[in-house]
Amino acid sequence: MVPLVKSTEEFDFSVLEPNSDEVITLINKIQSIVDQSAILYLDWQFIFSVDPSAEDFEQEFPYGRISDDSQPYSIPIMGRVYNHFLLSVITGSPERYPFNCVSCNYAVADRPVISIKGFYAGSKIQVPTANDVELRPLGLYGHLPSSIVNLEEMANG
Repeated sequence: MVPLVKSTEEFDFSVLEPNSDEVITLINKIQSIVDQSAILYLDWQFIFSVDPSAEDFEQEFPYGRISDDSQPYSIPIMGRVYNHFLLSVITGSPERYPFNCVSCNYAVADRPVISIKGFYAGSKIQVPTANDVELRPLGLYGHLPSSIVNLEEMANG
């Protein structure tokens, strides 16, 4: 049976210097969670410090739910935080993956917050110049094992 791992994390990069040891510690934590052979239930918040008046701000941080059935959403700022790490999320459609959501909101002082919530399978891919983490959605249609009967309890417990 594939184990279920629940991870509720806040990764606050807004107060850290890019490429610092503290950033590398958070990146390693992300990779260690994803590197497990498990179904991942994620409730992650990524907080960044970005000038909202920057030219590409709205393109990189589209407000609200981010959804595309097949194309991965690459969290664009990760390259500015640590230039050897990529994080991509394939969101899938809300109809097929009703428990999953990736969204961009704004917290205190216009800091963008990217939220990833739901059931995912993760892959950690090492390329010559970087580590790439990809999250793929798991949904109701044959992905989640029947042993997960009380999803609400699992998500809240």
